[in-house]
Amino acid sequence: MYVNLQQLYANAFVAYLDGVSMILNSVDCHWGETASWALQLRSALPHVFESAPTLNVYLTPSGGNRDTASAAVQPFPLHNDEQDVYILQISGAKNWRVQHQ
Repeated sequence: MYVNLQQLYANAFVAYLDGVSMILNSVDCHWGETASWALQLRSALPHVFESAPTLNVYLTPSGGNRDTASAAVQPFPLHNDEQDVYILQISGAKNWRVQHQ
């Protein structure tokens, strides 16, 4: 269940400090350096990427407040992605569960 966080928090940074994950979709459309990186990734791996990939960023604070109504720590329940997903984790630790259909 997703909650309108604007009613609970003054801003996204306060929510993050309270343990809420932040999701930035299509960051490559808004931040030039990531758009450039996506193009370089496509050039380096043309057999993997037919076009430049869409880059999403997920920022999850360590630990988090598990009592928050916003599903802190794990932003999504177990789900299936319709598209191919490549994950680059640059910090911290997470146990990933990958299941086949």
